[in-house]
Amino acid sequence: MSKGNLSTEIYIIEGQEYILVYGESRITKHVNTLTYTITPLYQNGIPYKITFKIFQDGKDGYDEFKKQTLYRDYPLHMETYATIQKDEVKIIDEVKIIDENPFVKVEITCEAIKYIINLDKMVKSDIIKDIRIKKLNSQTRH
Repeated sequence: MSKGNLSTEIYIIEGQEYILVYGESRITKHVNTLTYTITPLYQNGIPYKITFKIFQDGKDGYDEFKKQTLYRDYPLHMETYATIQKDEVKIIDEVKIIDENPFVKVEITCEAIKYIINLDKMVKSDIIKDIRIKKLNSQTRH
């Protein structure tokens, strides 16, 4: 699966949805620290900077946050089913992703891909801590 115009990446933080914009938003792990920054993430068109810490680096070079999000393009299994539209003979294939990762969900409907990364669940599971949300100043357009 490639991340194109029909895909959306959503981060759940404090029960709210924040959207990552491909080609604009960046996920950065700060060198020699346990801190990540995601900037900007958008909610209702307003940009935010999200920072959080991980508990420890993994010995294999991947911390638990990176492990949980690294393979989100490869869900554990899929269900494919067909539906027949009313008054039509044509069969439309639809794919629904069933992913058992409690922190990252991947959904595909009619070729639109949605990645849902639940940072709230990662906090409760001691994968990350200290989430900070900062509203960024948006440039005024005249």
